[in-house]
Amino acid sequence: QEFSWTFRTKDSPFEEIWAIVLSATNGTSKDGNNIAAVAFNGRDGEDEIDARAIPPLTPDPFRLVFVNQNVSYERDIRNADGRLSHHWFFVVENAKAGSSVTISWELSVQLTRDNRQYQGLQLVEFDQNGGVVNVVPMTPADGQVGSYTYTSGGEAARFFRIDVQKASILAAKNMAKGT
Repeated sequence: QEFSWTFRTKDSPFEEIWAIVLSATNGTSKDGNNIAAVAFNGRDGEDEIDARAIPPLTPDPFRLVFVNQNVSYERDIRNADGRLSHHWFFVVENAKAGSSVTISWELSVQLTRDNRQYQGLQLVEFDQNGGVVNVVPMTPADGQVGSYTYTSGGEAARFFRIDVQKASILAAKNMAKGT
């Protein structure tokens, strides 16, 4: 009769654990402490180390949330499994029309060293049709903290992606849609 079993001796690190802490400000409003990270025993889907976004208490609140499989997260932690790249999609919602919105990030020390595993870090901005509008390097050489500012057109949501990659295959601003 066939049988199978699973066992584990200990965690084996395929990559260092690291984090990117994001916040968004809209003049008077701020949504901070949103975390994209990798850790041992994290999963791409929802798990116990992720934190779902809290439902808004007021209509049309300004906020930044990660989106993954139709669920909103404040903290989305993936597995440190040594893959070539990690990607997080997030949205900035309900910024007032004409306001300056600043997305700020703080990189953990493991992403700022010269000999880090992941050399490509960038913030990709999308339009409402899914086309790439802007690609912003998240340059660790400038330190652990960076930011990107845009003027809100009054849209309900503005879409972004964080790319953390070992390979040099990064999205380009002039990349044709669908290629």
